[in-house]
Amino acid sequence: MLGLNMAHIQDLAAGKDIVFTYGPFGYLQYPAPAATGSFPVLVYSFGLYTVWLVALARLAFVLRPRHWAAWAIGIFGFAALLGLSIHGTGVAGGGEPDHLLLALIALALLAFVDEKLRWFELIALAALSGFAATVKINVGVEAFLLVTGIAALTVRSKSIVIISVFMCSLTAFYILGTGKILSLASYLRYGWEIGSGYSLSMSWPGNPFILTCALMSLGFLLGAVPAFCRPLRAVAPALVPAAIVAFCAFKLAMVRQDIHALSFQRDIALAALFPLVSATRAWDRRIIAVFQVVSLLLALCMSALTLPLHTEIISRLSLGWAKTTATSLLNWHRVRQDIALSDRDLRKQQRLGPEFYASIGNGTIDAFPVDVALIRANGWRWQPRPVFQSYSTYTPALDRLNAAHLESSRAADFALIEWTGIYGTPAIDSRHPFLEDPLSWRALLERYDVRLKNSRCLLLARRSAPRQFRLSTPSSLDARWDERITLPAHRGLFIAQAQIRQNPLGSLCALLFRVAPVYIDVSYASGAQARWRAVWPNLDEGFIADPMPGSLEGLASLFERSEYASGRVNSIVFHSDCPAEFQPRIRLRWFAADLQ
Repeated sequence: MLGLNMAHIQDLAAGKDIVFTYGPFGYLQYPAPAATGSFPVLVYSFGLYTVWLVALARLAFVLRPRHWAAWAIGIFGFAALLGLSIHGTGVAGGGEPDHLLLALIALALLAFVDEKLRWFELIALAALSGFAATVKINVGVEAFLLVTGIAALTVRSKSIVIISVFMCSLTAFYILGTGKILSLASYLRYGWEIGSGYSLSMSWPGNPFILTCALMSLGFLLGAVPAFCRPLRAVAPALVPAAIVAFCAFKLAMVRQDIHALSFQRDIALAALFPLVSATRAWDRRIIAVFQVVSLLLALCMSALTLPLHTEIISRLSLGWAKTTATSLLNWHRVRQDIALSDRDLRKQQRLGPEFYASIGNGTIDAFPVDVALIRANGWRWQPRPVFQSYSTYTPALDRLNAAHLESSRAADFALIEWTGIYGTPAIDSRHPFLEDPLSWRALLERYDVRLKNSRCLLLARRSAPRQFRLSTPSSLDARWDERITLPAHRGLFIAQAQIRQNPLGSLCALLFRVAPVYIDVSYASGAQARWRAVWPNLDEGFIADPMPGSLEGLASLFERSEYASGRVNSIVFHSDCPAEFQPRIRLRWFAADLQ
């Protein structure tokens, strides 16, 4: 939240200065009230609700019979309340952009059934889809698939007009959000890198029951519905937008099956609205309606059992929050003052000692690996690398982008490293930082020295001239999964390149489901053992395999070159819970390195 808002305040262009899942208008979805003006946020939120409500009002006028129109609107209402309960608890930092997605689906459903005003509604949907792509990349992709799919089914050869509206909208909103146009190509390119790398780098298995329910729901919607609905030609076109919504919901929920998984049953109930409004037999509609009820009840039960704040879910579903929200809106200035006071108190708690202020002065600073809160709390000038949170460097291209920034004159004067960040570990999913963006860490070692350190963080200062890696003659080895690999005797650092490749099964899993995480089991010279998750596509770039410190103190000793005493590694093991998704051989290339 802070990073998106700080990027907006500093006019950092998405795709050029900032590369992230969210675009130039992402701050509207996650506003930091004390950092961003409230007017754009209110326009965004109320604007989307207006689109959604107008679309539902028109849907109530168009659909026949009337009771099925009421049913469709009721499904939207319950889904909206359930989405607020899932994502409004703060467990997931605010959650996905639900009201944006709901507005898109409502408008798509209307454009699908309303023959009289279809052109106007398709143009509106294409324009909103272009805007969505500047809020969040994956929502924009889903919206683009929806509008082009519906256009191909309804206006057919004239779909090019709708696609043109989408592209014009995307371009116009990008220029409005950044003041630039030349970096739009970079925004789209790196957005693709983030989207394609997410399934490989952020996968996380979860409750098998939730996955089973999701697969059964998909099977019913895309298999059973066309099997029993008659005539099939009536519902067959509706399966296209239904499949788009359902598949995107499945990927969002099941690639990282944690809090994200709770929204799937709600979203598939919305996807079922497309065949519901297309079916001609009352019996078919009743069966689909029962499926929607079951899906929403499953979503409600899963949320109540999973989220610690289940009382808030009950409050929201009983509309107990409405009075509080109305009161807050009527006393908007007082609410903003309370937020500002709370923000000020939080910043006071996170301020560092005077020695940090004396060292940094008016210099620029970047934060590693994820948390920018200290920078804002202390009022320093933020100058981030493009992928400003290291866990999002999902691919080698993104890692190279960050490393090139750190090696250039655009890099910050200082780097602030919090080894134990907001996730309680060096990085998300117990990753070792060296194993998620390895080139960036090598660039840090070349370009920065330790200036200050305490128990919480490490302050690095940029060198006037970079160190140089002196590399030994490389050696090669073919390893296998779960094979212990003893590192050869060496001095200084040891850098390894691991070429891990998927097989056809793994590629299919990446496309349709998720990829099994890859870990490196480390045996230290001290006798300690550790399992670190790796962003395996980036390992081929060359990661520091020894030393691999497990603490801030050990990391400081590496930068200070005190004989690299902490975190010395004897052996490593590559492990995956599902090695059948990968090639059996891991090609290793390694060499000793010393910093001159």
